[in-house]
Amino acid sequence: GLMMKSWLVDLYGRKITAKNCNLKGMQCTDAANCGVSSSDSRYCGRLNFPSNIANFVQEMGRICRVIEIILGNQYLWDCYLQISSYVSMIVRIENHPDENERNILHREFDVVFNVIVLPNGCQHSTIEREFEPEHYANRPDCKTHCSWCLGEHLDFAGLVRKQNLVDFLSSSVFNDGPKCPEVVAKKLKDNKSKIWHRRSNLKSGQAHALVLQMVAAGLLRRIVKRPVDGSKVKAQHVEVTWACSQPTATEPSRPLHTDDTYWRKLNVC
Repeated sequence: GLMMKSWLVDLYGRKITAKNCNLKGMQCTDAANCGVSSSDSRYCGRLNFPSNIANFVQEMGRICRVIEIILGNQYLWDCYLQISSYVSMIVRIENHPDENERNILHREFDVVFNVIVLPNGCQHSTIEREFEPEHYANRPDCKTHCSWCLGEHLDFAGLVRKQNLVDFLSSSVFNDGPKCPEVVAKKLKDNKSKIWHRRSNLKSGQAHALVLQMVAAGLLRRIVKRPVDGSKVKAQHVEVTWACSQPTATEPSRPLHTDDTYWRKLNVC
């Protein structure tokens, strides 16, 4: 961490660029997310989720500081995700020893999770308002440099038959209780002809994307079953099931997937 940061800052501080060395790319941890800038940094690909908005902004900043140089390239910063990366982040947070700190970490991660998986507006302006609201309250949309503005954010999961999906999850997945999210994705993938519309160009990872988007939309509820013996939380302790509303004095609990409001965020027919 610290030694890598020192080396990177020194490397770029001496104006070492692609023009005078053979450095074409670099595999690194988030040690490179702050203080390391170069006009030759043209692409950043992240594997798994950032843990919070601060890390998210700093990593994107390695590229977006020189956006004028590469205007027109719409894929400056990409994030490669699967369900295991979501689960591993939840496990990491749940194993923090302090409950108050766990709650803070969950809130911070949920913001990043929703912005990446199922944004409800320009991702750039949303991120900057979350990070520095006093400076970016009126930040305009980027219009051409995020998946929301490009209209691509729903393409990752494809076009889904809503009723078929509800029926399948209710009768064949959650019929005997919550399931690990990777199990849900596998069952969807194995029955893709029932779930996805025939016009949807099915791609690898769409089942993962659909499950993550349903969690972000509030249709699926995350459950963490902490071991009774006090041992550490593991991936198999993280499950999902249909989300339900909180019961009130006048209305009992009801499944949220019966409410079209939650489905409007997804690409369904």
